[in-house]
Amino acid sequence: MTAEYAADIVTWRYPAPYDCYDMTGVDPSFLVDPASGFHALVGDGGLIGFRSFGPDGRVPGGDYDASALDTG
Repeated sequence: MTAEYAADIVTWRYPAPYDCYDMTGVDPSFLVDPASGFHALVGDGGLIGFRSFGPDGRVPGGDYDASALDTG
């Protein structure tokens, strides 16, 4: 994840019901920090999406343990 990609991602808006994925109000430096677990998905034309690995990939209310890697 680069600072440029993170700055772009925090401007993305999705229609309901997918608006829960909006990154509004997120500091781009959070996405860039390796400890946060975010990775840019890049194709031939540039940034196409992002993934998170770890606690951020969890669905609220889920039953989680340390036996698997959470992804979002």
